[in-house]
Amino acid sequence: MTDINIFPNPTYGSIILDFKNLNFENAEIRVYNYEGRLVLLRTIEKQSGSTEINLSQFAKGIYNIRFVYDKSIISKR
Repeated sequence: MTDINIFPNPTYGSIILDFKNLNFENAEIRVYNYEGRLVLLRTIEKQSGSTEINLSQFAKGIYNIRFVYDKSIISKR
C-alpha cells in the first residue's frame, strides 16, 4: 500500500500521520496553509510507523499535508 492515514480530522491540536505500510529511508512532511504557503517542514530519517505533528500554533483552517519520499508525493487535506 502506498498511502498515509491522518487523524483525527478535523483536529484541534495535534494530528497523527500513520505510514506503517510505506517503506522509505528519508521523507519530508510539508504542511501548507490555504494560501499555499509552507508553514511547517519536518524531516523523517527512517521509517518509524507514525509521527505526531502539533498544529495548535496555526490559525484555524484547512491545511494541505504533503508526505514526500523517494520520488513520490502523497497529498492530504
